[in-house]
Amino acid sequence: MRLWKKVLSAVTAGALFVGGVGLPGVQNVLESVGTVLSASAKVPLYYDDTYGDLYYSITDNGEIEITGCNEDAVIVEIPSEIDGKPVTRIGECAFSEDCAGLTAIDIPDSVTSIGEGAFENCKKLVKVTIPNSVTSIGPAAFCNCENLTEITIPDSAAYIGEYAFLGTPWFAAKREENPLVIVSGIVIDGTTCTGSVVIPDGVTGIGGFAFADCESITEVTIPDGVTNIRQYAFSGCENLTKITISDSLTSVEIGAFSGCTNLTIYGYTGSYAETYAEENDIPFVSLGNATILDPTLAKGDLDGSDRIDSTDIFYTMYYVANVAVGNPGGLTTEQIAAADVDGSGKVDSTDVFYMMYYVALHGVGKDVSWEEVLAK
Repeated sequence: MRLWKKVLSAVTAGALFVGGVGLPGVQNVLESVGTVLSASAKVPLYYDDTYGDLYYSITDNGEIEITGCNEDAVIVEIPSEIDGKPVTRIGECAFSEDCAGLTAIDIPDSVTSIGEGAFENCKKLVKVTIPNSVTSIGPAAFCNCENLTEITIPDSAAYIGEYAFLGTPWFAAKREENPLVIVSGIVIDGTTCTGSVVIPDGVTGIGGFAFADCESITEVTIPDGVTNIRQYAFSGCENLTKITISDSLTSVEIGAFSGCTNLTIYGYTGSYAETYAEENDIPFVSLGNATILDPTLAKGDLDGSDRIDSTDIFYTMYYVANVAVGNPGGLTTEQIAAADVDGSGKVDSTDVFYMMYYVALHGVGKDVSWEEVLAK
């Protein structure tokens, strides 16, 4: 039963009898509400039912989200399904603080997402294996787990939020090993780096707050293959004067370079980096023209179906919408090249328009070419 239902029941019952019992009755009602809140202090704010030591809710699409845990739990095994419904998410703060005695957690391969602060401050947790099914690890997910020395993180984790492992012995050891902490192709920390920093090949993203307030770095080189720089990644890097960005970059989130007052971006003419620099009044130096890929997929045919239809339009719109809010676009390099139907070097609403126009004309029997469409 949801906590708010208990409180609402107590308040409603009291309200019905206030007229008959007077102020002392009101006081009793308030005391009863306090009792409900006190007795439920370790109960999550929302849940639909319980399973062993776990509290859970059912999402709109019929999946299970773990929302809390019995405060006395020590060893917890999360099931892969409950009542035939798959367990796909560990919710925000589900185990944080209240499960202070938790020493071991078994996460099934049905889980795809671990929410913000899910295990924050679980100070007795010593080992965690995150299954290959997980694609998203939220900010501060394991922050301040002061005895967490062993963490297995899959390559499938495309998103790792800021400070996900800060305050753990595992993170401290990683930083000691190399000031540039890279997990699943994502730079999650570089705040102890100094001077000129070269991000190695194989990295695909720069995590949120990864270099925040690092006043010791002066130059950064970002290799080909990096597609996104997340929020506040280099914020407060006052002595950062030069950053070189390849033409693979497709998104930069809010505040990524806030406070970098002496920064100049070096990149390629026609690239996203140039557009970002212009839109944010950051000096830009060209290193030459951006590479225009010769797509292995036909123009506009993102799914390789040998025709251009509503599916291709959907993929393109999904990409544009995600990139606009700083999220990964979800397309491969070849698909991005195919989606850039106007050849501008970036995928945007103009490409969506041309694709819709192309599909509409073919839908009414007009066998027009891309050249004819783009000439309009």
